[in-house]
Amino acid sequence: MAPWASLALLGFLAFLTGFSHGLPVFHSVNHLDLNGNTCPLIPSRGVACPLLCVFSLSACPESIRPPATCPTGQTLCLDGQCKDACPANEANPCDCATGSPSSLLPCLPGHIVDLPGVIPGQLIPQTAAACGQSLSSNITSVWEGPSPSLSSPTAGRPGWLECAEPPEVALTYKEPFFLALYGWVCGQILLVALWHAYKSFVEKRRQRSEVMLHDKSLPPAGYGQDRMEVLGYRRSWPGAIVHRTVNLTSVASVVVLLLIVLDYYGFLVHGTAFGLLNSSPQSSKVFVVCWHFVSAFLLVINITSPHIDNYFRLCSPLATAHVVKIESEMEDAIVMDEEESGHGGIRWLRFIRRYQDHVSHYLGMDKVVENMPVRHTSSGQRYFEFRCVRYVFSAGQFAPWSAPVGGTHGEFYDRGQGKGLGEASAKELLDLLGPNFISVRVPGFIQALKQEFTAFFYLYQMMCLWVWLYFNYYYMALVQIVVISVSAIVKVVLRRKSEKKVKSLAEFRGTCAVRREGQWSQIDTAYLVPGDVIRVVRDMNIPCDAVLVRSDCVVDESNLTGEAMPIRKVAVTPKDPTPYCKEEGTGKAVTLFSGTRILEAKEDTEAVVTHTGTSTDKGALVKQILFPTRVIFTFDEHLRGVIILLLMWGIVAFGLTIWLMGRGDITSWFYGIFIISEIMSPLLPAALVVGQSVAAARLKAQKIQCIHLPRIMLAGKVRTFCFDKTGTLTKEGLDFVGVMEVSSAKDEGMNSGPVWKEQEDRVPQMNRTMRMGLGGCHGVTQVEVEEDEVEVIGNPVDMEQFRASGFHLAKAPQASGVLDEMTSSDGSTTLEIVRRFQFIHARASMSVALRDPHQDTGRVGVYVKGAFEKVKDMVLPSSLPEDFDQVTDHLASQGYYVLALAYKEAGEEEVRLWDRDQMEQNVHFLGLILFRNSLKSDTTEAIGELKAGAIRPVMITGDHALTGVHIARKCGMVEGGRRIFLGDVDLEAKDSLTHTSHSFSSHSIQWREVNGEGDVSENPLTQSIEDLTQSDPCIELAVTGKAFTLLVNQGRMRGLLRFTRIFSRMSPDAKVSCVRLHMEKSVTAMCGDGGNDCGALRAAHAGIALSEAEASIFPPFSTPFR
Repeated sequence: MAPWASLALLGFLAFLTGFSHGLPVFHSVNHLDLNGNTCPLIPSRGVACPLLCVFSLSACPESIRPPATCPTGQTLCLDGQCKDACPANEANPCDCATGSPSSLLPCLPGHIVDLPGVIPGQLIPQTAAACGQSLSSNITSVWEGPSPSLSSPTAGRPGWLECAEPPEVALTYKEPFFLALYGWVCGQILLVALWHAYKSFVEKRRQRSEVMLHDKSLPPAGYGQDRMEVLGYRRSWPGAIVHRTVNLTSVASVVVLLLIVLDYYGFLVHGTAFGLLNSSPQSSKVFVVCWHFVSAFLLVINITSPHIDNYFRLCSPLATAHVVKIESEMEDAIVMDEEESGHGGIRWLRFIRRYQDHVSHYLGMDKVVENMPVRHTSSGQRYFEFRCVRYVFSAGQFAPWSAPVGGTHGEFYDRGQGKGLGEASAKELLDLLGPNFISVRVPGFIQALKQEFTAFFYLYQMMCLWVWLYFNYYYMALVQIVVISVSAIVKVVLRRKSEKKVKSLAEFRGTCAVRREGQWSQIDTAYLVPGDVIRVVRDMNIPCDAVLVRSDCVVDESNLTGEAMPIRKVAVTPKDPTPYCKEEGTGKAVTLFSGTRILEAKEDTEAVVTHTGTSTDKGALVKQILFPTRVIFTFDEHLRGVIILLLMWGIVAFGLTIWLMGRGDITSWFYGIFIISEIMSPLLPAALVVGQSVAAARLKAQKIQCIHLPRIMLAGKVRTFCFDKTGTLTKEGLDFVGVMEVSSAKDEGMNSGPVWKEQEDRVPQMNRTMRMGLGGCHGVTQVEVEEDEVEVIGNPVDMEQFRASGFHLAKAPQASGVLDEMTSSDGSTTLEIVRRFQFIHARASMSVALRDPHQDTGRVGVYVKGAFEKVKDMVLPSSLPEDFDQVTDHLASQGYYVLALAYKEAGEEEVRLWDRDQMEQNVHFLGLILFRNSLKSDTTEAIGELKAGAIRPVMITGDHALTGVHIARKCGMVEGGRRIFLGDVDLEAKDSLTHTSHSFSSHSIQWREVNGEGDVSENPLTQSIEDLTQSDPCIELAVTGKAFTLLVNQGRMRGLLRFTRIFSRMSPDAKVSCVRLHMEKSVTAMCGDGGNDCGALRAAHAGIALSEAEASIFPPFSTPFR
């Protein structure tokens, strides 16, 4: 706070003191007001008159005189009522004046009077006088001690009875109730002490006689965990007995509170209140003591719950352990919103977290502890399963078993040609790896409810409710019990519903054909192991990760990646030395992933199993859902600070309540607890759950699914909104615009290099080589939907290109060695694809080898298509026009989606042996293929609404930077008139960047301004981009994928993040990194179609998938509306 602001605040507070009054709460109560004047008398209405006792009923005033006679068959009882029979043990209410039976008789009770002004200390005689006056009598005598006798001068005259409270029967605390309580507690302490002594003796003896195996380098069992520790334990029957008594004590402690509450309401001893504990003050004292004991005991049980089971077991070597305890560091991803908290807010939040971490470490709450039973395989091998992974005991430690199948594509091919695994080998691997089945356990409703109610906050709620129940606020307590129970049930129902979704995706079991020992047989997919050779057929759900070793197939991967377009997979080739890596490159193109579906396959299609169970990509995806890294957001940190402040204020308020209400009156303790429960309401979690559930129902009504309710609150805190471009900001499909070919100088009668031809959208007018490239260089294929009915499939770009080319697909012969066959619309040209490398994002290119069956020359045409920057690096420099960069940049800046096409000739047999790098090098540039991607009709409006809500929209696209700039300007993401600078890696750094990831100098990135027409300045920025952003904070930045990677490696990207609007040419992994960087600064949302951005959608605080695919259930939000 600025000094002037502090002075102004102090002056304002001083000004307010002139209008304040001090209340003398710490002084004795007297009859004077604030100014020393005598306080006015306060009237009191509806005051009940004392009981009037007389020696003869005729002395009772007429209005309260009992009837002189009763109807026939009835008797006048001592309470003044006529009854058929008076109770045998009926007591005379007037006897309290003498302490023994007397001849006094009561008049009728219940007379009410109004007092015009209550005189302090004179209430009883003032009331008696008022009652006598009201009854038109001069009755003023008040009997507070022994009543007069018949021989006294006042005999026969009535008197108002004011009986003193009977003396309290003090508890000796030796009553049977207390003796039983003492015995139970002392017995429990003795049992635990004896067990502790026995446990210490046995474990020390074992440590002297044998080495305790304690592995501290167990391989990670879950994502986000680098190290774990495992310790063995053996069961012990004495420990099991003591453990059960502790559990029984937990229940008994709650029963004790219940008995005290029931005694308060008179449900224990003859329907009399405090029949067990004699009086309210004594009952309250006992309740308070028991309440503190029960609270402390249950708190200890709750905090030590992860460790208490093992305390009642004996430490043991891993080789003989019955149970293993696994400890791993609790991984927290802490996200601070600097835009909201400011630097001061961040400091105090970190201060709180630092001390919280110290306390958590001291109490052992900073680790995840899980106990797993040790089992045995059929061969006697010891193992346990932790987070869906089987750990096998070998060489003195537990570790996951690995079964490598092959290192190169050629090795996989050779394995596919063999006889397959033997039955004995397969059985051994199955024992060591576990079944090929991802088991997701969904707890039953009762068990899930039990797990829910063991959370710490429910303990706080329960102890608060006991106080409400005891203090005659049972109606309020019952309402809170209902609300808390309903909210807990809602949470459990939603949790089980979400887990059932994951279970339905994760668990798959079927049959497939497997070759073992040279024989094919049908087996359960749960018994597949790495190395098995399986037959791949149409409509088959792939049960494992496998490498194609014979024939190609078409696969639907939407359930795994969200990508709606089918993908062609190719088989490995013999003697191929390419290292196998299923995550990227050619390895991905030959891999069938678990959870995908085969759309088209030949009869002889075969694959070799590489991974099963949770080792598959699908298994990794399921594990990320089941065991995620806990994300702590800014408002979670704020909430901790608020709770600490509320706790401090609650302690102060509790102390003030005790002090102000008498300092010794036990009632003040109850009001102190009420104040704490009001400051930190037990209904707070219930309110959050109800609010989130209502919000989720409203979202569902709008066809928006939410699988993680807490993210709804988080979505309201979004400050940065990242968008994919294609299919999100722009329409799903692309429109073919035309091509821009190049011609050699000789064709144009010039002596310069290649030059551009005019843009051409008529395919017949194009060069024949270009026409063949349009018709054949794509990933379009066809699948049989029904008998004699086929469907053409492929990604939107390839589909639009193939449509525009005028070619159509024909079914290739089974044994021709041809992947696909195309024929032009006029039948004049036929093309056969003999080799194809599918498009992959890491290379941003694809390639095919085309053969004309009508020209038996032994030569094929090799075509390469991809992003124009990538193709530029592959072509011969002599085939490029001099103004290649300027033309392509200008086209991209006009919103075109630009691809480049290149070509070379080679021998067919030679091409069949080439790897991808050989296919995609030394090619001749043919020209550019142009598409246009239009904005969706509501994009501009949506971006405007976000900006109006102070949410910063950002574009993360795989398209060219200038195309992104064009779209950003057109939809209003970048305001008109703002300067935009494009950052890209210069030519010297590009080569280095492809081989290493270390930092480069600041001059490795060149920044150029993009003008309003979308053209890029030829002169790079001379000053530092950081200096420019400081001098002009209104500029916008756009970066390429390479520049983004370089800036991250240099540690500069975080500083430029709030100025960078467009991230272009981003790979799927780069999109994830970009979203996580934004998450460090503010709460971040990501919106995409669930294709190559599904990783970023899952990483974001609020990921929204515009997809119906099954993978879209993993982002927190999804909708089928695009």
